[in-house]
This record gives sequence, structure tokens and C-alpha cells, in this order.
Amino acid sequence: MKLTMTLCSDTIPGSGEGLAGIIDTDISHDEFGIPYIPAKRIKGILRETAQDLEDVEKLSAARIEPLFGRTGQEKSSAFRIADGYITNYGEIRQFLQACAEKDDLSPIFHREAVLNYYTYTRSQTTLENGVAKKRSLRTFRVLKKDLRFHFEIECPPEYEADLKRICDVTRHFGLSRTRGMGEILLTCDFSSGSKTSGDTKASPVFKDHEMCQLVLTINNLGQMLVSIEVGKHQTSAQYIPGSFILGAFAYKYIECFLNNTPPYKDTQFRHIFLDGQVTCSNAFPINPTKPGKISAFFPTPVSIVKEKDKEQYIDLAKDFEASLEKLQREKKQTKGHIGEFVQIAGKKVTPFPVLTEVEYHHRRPENRQLGHATGKSEEGDFFQYTVLKPKQSFQARITGQFRHLKLLQNILDEQKTFYLGKSKTAQYGKCEIMAALETLSVSNETWKKGTPAVFTLASDMILRNPEGFVVPDPKLFRNELAFIACPENPPDKNTIEIKDTFLQFTQIGGFMGVWNMPKAQVSALAAGSVIVCRNNYADIPINAIENHAFGIRTEEGFGKIKVNWHGSESELDPPSQEHVEREFPDILEGARDLITYILFDRIAETLKVEAVRHVTKAGSTWENISNSFIGKMLLFLRDAQNFDDLKAKFTLRDRARKKLELFRNELYLEKQETQDGPIYYVDEEKFKTALRLYLQENYYNNEHLQNDILDKADIDENFFETGLFELYRRYALHLFNVVKFRKRGEDKNDNQS
Repeated sequence: MKLTMTLCSDTIPGSGEGLAGIIDTDISHDEFGIPYIPAKRIKGILRETAQDLEDVEKLSAARIEPLFGRTGQEKSSAFRIADGYITNYGEIRQFLQACAEKDDLSPIFHREAVLNYYTYTRSQTTLENGVAKKRSLRTFRVLKKDLRFHFEIECPPEYEADLKRICDVTRHFGLSRTRGMGEILLTCDFSSGSKTSGDTKASPVFKDHEMCQLVLTINNLGQMLVSIEVGKHQTSAQYIPGSFILGAFAYKYIECFLNNTPPYKDTQFRHIFLDGQVTCSNAFPINPTKPGKISAFFPTPVSIVKEKDKEQYIDLAKDFEASLEKLQREKKQTKGHIGEFVQIAGKKVTPFPVLTEVEYHHRRPENRQLGHATGKSEEGDFFQYTVLKPKQSFQARITGQFRHLKLLQNILDEQKTFYLGKSKTAQYGKCEIMAALETLSVSNETWKKGTPAVFTLASDMILRNPEGFVVPDPKLFRNELAFIACPENPPDKNTIEIKDTFLQFTQIGGFMGVWNMPKAQVSALAAGSVIVCRNNYADIPINAIENHAFGIRTEEGFGKIKVNWHGSESELDPPSQEHVEREFPDILEGARDLITYILFDRIAETLKVEAVRHVTKAGSTWENISNSFIGKMLLFLRDAQNFDDLKAKFTLRDRARKKLELFRNELYLEKQETQDGPIYYVDEEKFKTALRLYLQENYYNNEHLQNDILDKADIDENFFETGLFELYRRYALHLFNVVKFRKRGEDKNDNQS
């Protein structure tokens, strides 16, 4: 389903951000300058329209609440909407992404050039007693009219007629909508299209009670807000907690398999989601562009530090005292974290960034007569979220018996689109999930008696002591580790000896939607903490330790560890720079107008540089040109519509003709004798020749531009000819303006002397 917004006038969908000293109110756009409209903006407008229809008794409240939801309700609203993107957004983004990685194209197709195609800036001020109020000047970035934005939506069939009526009535959007801005037309397309299922690879054959794992690859199609840390409800974690994934599957399980049956009465539901027989790890980032088998990056161990001002990593967990002594002896300084997530292979450490951005939101007051938040809690609010950027990939593993996992795989066979995290009905959380069943990893490695092992927390660990209190004490981890070593007859706890610890702590919270209540807040050892232990008992299989989850709430992804992940060296090598070159789209039809505009604008800007060069070269030749003559030329150029119109305006008197003769070469003028005297006109062919020479030197010899852009977009080399007069006008206007300002500076210097 799709909702299409057409801008019938210029529009300002403010983003809450600005550009210091230049733009006071900006719009939302991606890193390449392509504008988009956040879903929360349009959903709020649609709800406001629905309330207006309720006021005139054209729509009942009983229809509005299920469609748009209400604060504190148990289930999400029936209507979902994603961000709105321009027509051909995917093709244009891929094109700009490829350009950004080419040194010869990135200076041409940069963000500001793209923004100038879709937007312009306008300023306004406040009048006070007929004059501008001091410090009231404001500059806005404005979307140009006739742009179209497409929003993917989900709406139950029984509410389609209501949504269509709401869209038909909605006519304005954004800032200054009572002052001629933001007129829109909304249309709905409720055709579902072909149903797509999840990408499930051919799986090995398992018995019902055999343990296996479902490997999930999660691609966030939109922004995502996921957080379970106390005090950070408006800041997203940089991974997807396992509790969010299990919660999404539980919602779909109820929808697919339970017909008005309370979930707790269903045996399978209890085993999968309540009893802890199925566990789900956190989803950590992966690099899908890396060839070969894709593996996840894990939280960076606290024990790994970077030498200051050098690309040298040091692992203090190998031999803390020796490493510390060496650093002090060699007078080396270290700095903190090397990044949130890393992969470690031998001595090589590869950090991987998870990209975030800030989104601003405005909650309207309950009193609809107020147009903006006033600062009082009951009268709206202005707030922000730090969210995960879209188009990133994560990997999680669900572990359990095959009879349980095959039910989850059946859900993925029916649908691959899920919504994870907070604010899922508008703008955030849309993901695509692909799955593959695999056997559990098996290793013959053992933790030898008398040797140390490095345990790194791959996820937060919540530990509970024998008295039932949650305490982030590494000794509780040691005690559980001893029990795993010999579950039938556990050894003395002191036979597992803690040598060193590198710890960080966190506060875990969360929210239980079914209860509409927050979860208990607890302290935990944070992911990345490192505990070094010595085995004084017997050889212990490492596989048994890594497949175990320590502490409580393990079904939600807590308590996972990695053993001896750091390798055997204390000095680790920095990562090599890997570069994956992106390909241009095969056809650039959708980006043709954008390409033409940017190239045309680039030519015009270069002609301005040429105008400055001519003025500088002329030196004192134009010193005696009067300001009235310059003003007259500027007026002619602004008013002319074409070359013939300009020719008629250049019918000047003798005195003015002599002044114009001084600019003859620079303005590409020719002289024609008539009965009334000579007149001047622009030699279009001479101007074209100069332009072609410039293009040949700067563009047509650019292999990427010629082969990857002009040819694929079917743009003729002489595309500029359709706007030849506009190019000439910009050039000539700039030339006379430079002369004017140069004269003004010289006159000022003369007066001062």
C-alpha cells in the first residue's frame, strides 16, 4: 500500500535543525542532500484532520482510536506509515552514493548541489510599527512545488475508506500553512501488490527435539529506536536487543496461530516465549559488503586500548602487570575506546561503526487551538531522538529445539517485514528479516587445567546472588562458571580463580507492553567487560561455556560470552583500510533532470569565475564607466527573455554605445550597421564555442562523467544549448556586478585618501 503526497505549493516541513548563521529552519534530508518527509509529520497531520472530521460528525472517535492509537494502549494502532521519499529515490541515492566515492565526481554532485535542485531558501522578518523588528530575520529552506513523496503504509481493509476520506480532506502541511505555504494533495493506493516471503535458505534436516539455531539477518529499512538502558529512552542502543526480536515474534505468533486464545494457555507459546526454552541473542552489526561468510561484530573489549597518536592496539588482558610496566617504562600514553564494535582475528582488530542521527519531534498540545508547544507539560512538547540510521545490517541467533524454531521459521516464510523498537507505527522500526537454520557450533577446544582464559561479555550480564539480589559482581559469574565445569559435582568455587577484571557497568530497564508497565531496573555488567580466570580444576570444554548464557533473563540475549576471543598476543595490529567501490545504476533515467540541473548550475558558476577573470584582466580599462551605465546594463539583462529581446535593448545612443564597445569581446558582442546607427547583439555561436571548449577541458574528458553518467542518463553533450541564454545572462550579470563593486571599493579608497 502506498500514500502519495504531491506538493501543490512550496512547502516547509521543518526538521527542528538549522545551519548556524545560514539556515534557521532546515528540512529533513539524507547525507546526499535528497529530501524526505518523516512519517511522524504526516501522521500527526492526518490525525489532526481526523479530529476535525469528528468535530463536524463526519467520523466517529470509535474509528479514530483504532486507526491512530492512543497513549498507553496495549496494542499498536492499525495504521502504520513509513518515511516519505521522492520518486526514484533508490536510483538517485545509488547514483549519488557512487559519485561520492569518486574523487572526480564528488566535487560536482555534492550535497549542497543536490539540495539546490529540490529546495531554495527564503527569508522573512517581523514588522513592528511598520519596520522590521530587530533580530527577527529568519531564513528557511523550502521544498519546491510539484515534488512527489511516496509513503509506504499498512492499513486494515475495514479502515481503508476512513483513511481515504481523511487524505481527501487534508490539504495543508508544514510551517506557514496559513500563509500560502504547504498546500498538498494526498492520494492512497491500497493495492497490496505481490506478497513476498522471507528469504529462508535450504535447511539441514533436524529432529524435533534436536537443538539448533535460527540465524537472522536484519536489515533496517527505516530509522530505528531501540533502548533498554535506564535514562536513555530517547537514545537508541547501537544494537538490537534480543527482547525486541522475541517480542516481535510473539506478536506475530499470536496473530498467526492463536484465535482469541489467551497466549499463556498455549503450550507452544509458553515454551518459546515464557519458559526460556528458546533464547535469542542480541543482534549485532555486520558488514554485508564483505565477501565470504558474514560474521557479526561484537562489543569492544574494555581491556583493548589504543596508543595515543599511533595506530597500535594493546590488550591489557594478556598480562596486565607486564603490559602496564612496559607502558610506563616506554612512557607510552593510551586513550579510551577504539569503537563500539570490533572483530578480532589473530592479531588483527577491525572496528565497525554503527551510524546514528538525531531526529526532532513536536507533540501538539491537547488544546488544538494552540499551534505549538508552550513549554508546559500539558501543552505540548518539543523533543528529540537519537536513532539508528537506515540501511544497516545486524545478525542475531535464536537457539532452541527444532520443533520450536520451525514455528518461527514458518512466520518468516509468510512475512519478512517486521517492526522493531519504539514508535513503530510511524517513521521508526521497519526491518526486513532473512533467516537460515543451522546446527549449533561444535568445537573440540578445551580450557586446560592450570592455564588462564579471557572471558569477554558479548552482551550485558545480569547476575543474582543466592539471597535473590541482583548484584554486578564478577564472583557470581565465577561461581556459575564452576557449576558448568562440573554440573553433577561442582568443584570448590575457589578452584576457578579470578586474576584480572576490566569492568564497565550499566543500568537495564525496559518496558512490558502487555502490562503497560516498565520492567524492573537492575544493575548489570556491561557488554565488553573482560574477566581473566585461571582454571585450577580440570580441562573444561570451551564449547560448553560459549553455548551457555550466564545470569538471568538469558532468553532476552543477556549473559552471552566469548572465550579467548582476543588471541594470544598483547600487541594487536590496526585494521587495514578496505574499500568497496559501488557501482552506478545501469539506467539513470530517474536522475536525468537532477544531473542536468547540477551540470548546468556548475557551468554557470564557472562562468562567474570567468567573469571575475575578465574584470581583473581589464584593469583600469573600465574605471571611467559610470554607475548609471552599469545599472542600465543590469536592468537590460534582468528584463530580457531571450537574445532577440536583449538585441532590441542594446539599441543605444552614441555615448552609451562607446561604453558598450569596451565590453565587446568579454560579452561576445557583434556590431550590425543600421540606418539609425550601429546596434550590438550577442554572437551565440562564439559563446557556444567558448562553452564547448570549457566543457571539453573540464567535463567531456572525464571518463566517469562521460561513460557512467551522460551515456546512462541519455544526456546529449550539447544539453546546455536549451538554456544558453540563461547561462549568458548569469555570466553577464556577474561581470557587471563585479565591475560595480570594484568601482565602489576604489571610490571608497579615494575618499579615504
